[in-house]
Amino acid sequence: MSVLIIDVGTSSIRVARANPDGSLSGERRAPALPQTPAPGLVEFDADALATSALALATQSIEADGPADGVAITNQRASTVVWNPATGRAVAPGQGWQDLRTVGDCLVLAADGLRLAPNHSATKVANILGQVDPDRSTGLLSGTIDTWLAWSLSGGSTFVTDASNASLTGLATNAADAWNAAVLDALNIPPESLATIGDSLGALGTLDLLPGAPPLLAVLGDQQASMIGQGAVVPDAAKITFGTGGMLDVCTPGDRPAVPRTTAGCFPIAGWSAGGQRTWALEAIMLSAGTNVEWLRDDLGIIDDTAQSDELAASVDDADGVVFVPACLAAEAVASAEFTQLEDAYNFELNRTGAKGGEFEGGWTPRKYDAMATWALGTPGRVRMSRAEFDTMLAARKAALDQVKARAQKILEDGVTRMKASGKVNESAATAALSLAQIYVDTGQADKAVAVLEDEQLGPLSLVKAGHAAAQREGLGGETYKTALRAYISSLTGAADSDAVIKKATEVMAAMKEKIEHKLETALGVHARVRLVEPGSTTRSEGKAVRVIDRRKKG
Repeated sequence: MSVLIIDVGTSSIRVARANPDGSLSGERRAPALPQTPAPGLVEFDADALATSALALATQSIEADGPADGVAITNQRASTVVWNPATGRAVAPGQGWQDLRTVGDCLVLAADGLRLAPNHSATKVANILGQVDPDRSTGLLSGTIDTWLAWSLSGGSTFVTDASNASLTGLATNAADAWNAAVLDALNIPPESLATIGDSLGALGTLDLLPGAPPLLAVLGDQQASMIGQGAVVPDAAKITFGTGGMLDVCTPGDRPAVPRTTAGCFPIAGWSAGGQRTWALEAIMLSAGTNVEWLRDDLGIIDDTAQSDELAASVDDADGVVFVPACLAAEAVASAEFTQLEDAYNFELNRTGAKGGEFEGGWTPRKYDAMATWALGTPGRVRMSRAEFDTMLAARKAALDQVKARAQKILEDGVTRMKASGKVNESAATAALSLAQIYVDTGQADKAVAVLEDEQLGPLSLVKAGHAAAQREGLGGETYKTALRAYISSLTGAADSDAVIKKATEVMAAMKEKIEHKLETALGVHARVRLVEPGSTTRSEGKAVRVIDRRKKG
């Protein structure tokens, strides 16, 4: 049996053929780098990701012959919400490292619901809250495995497996069904989520791939790594260093009867076959390979990744210097535990890293620790009642609102001065975009639209005109995303909703064109996505190619 493997990581997509003798061949890859529009935010373009995966898989089958089946392994907990009528994501996907919902997690914890921002749960609720607050449009939600299976099948396969479901925060402890209490607390419609099935088996058919091969396996990346490295018997362990670092230990019997510990370990479903689950314990560090990218891309200490090894080998020891791997946020050096005991709330912070870059003792991999450290403001353990917690949280939120207000005022004054000076440059366009983003984030969509469309300094106007001030890498994409959010948010009070929808559609078309151009450059193929009748063809470089149609069938 020849199986096509699609591996969607945090920074790249790879496909390869697993041959009957166990060897791999025909590896192909494409970049799929996330974006960080602000500290703590990690986003990705879900439509581009699906299109790239489809293009790579199609290339593999056309070059290496038909596949007997397809296996998908993927970054876990990263979340997509999409419209099944169009086959398009309705907002940027939120990566597993994204921390924007940490405040929501604190509030939910105070009510006895323990979730972390790296779970999919609050990510789904966050996106739905922006684009479908009354949950009336029939949107679908899922992790990367579900999104790819749905996209590559044309909407006929809507599944996930226990290895992915157990990392969403939405599943029961047995990871065999969705937790109704959590769905209710977050107002997530159960019908918007995929069926939880086995990791291995006949899971569906990927109709958009040549030959319509069956989907035979779905596994979260770390669980797939456990199988690949032979950690499939009790007490066998593996550690993987990719974008982050993950340590997994295979455990015997049923789900480990331990909660998420203060050291950061937590139980996960390993995999499921024939209805039987294998379990594991996992610990995560957010930054591993990203530290090397930071040395290369931000500090400029090295020119390529391989040089990091040469530099490390050039000295005998670090001479007492300790590097804290906290490139995504300070949560990598703190540990928080939220528990509810009867009518009192224990809000505990076991802090191993202090503000100002201090470091005491070992590294504890947790996700919402940065927010806990920020919220408490002091090290040590704090015990407080619910009322005290609510008062503290309200004060901190008020302080954050003041920071946002000051930032808005500074940007408003700066943009006003730049307009008065008549200078239109990259700094001015970036400042105007930042102001528009603050307006969107604070519910001032009409002001955001006005800034974006300003004829003199509006970043959307400059991008459309191809102005030199809008040529910075990434500015166009961020401008289109901000404009789309602004238009959607302004629909509620719009006097002419049709005009707003038309503008939003134009922005989406521009984003699509930009994505296609990037894919053509990166892959050397025309992987165009078009909403046309299934089975139609177009011409590309003199050859007939299939047009992708990811609308839901029926």
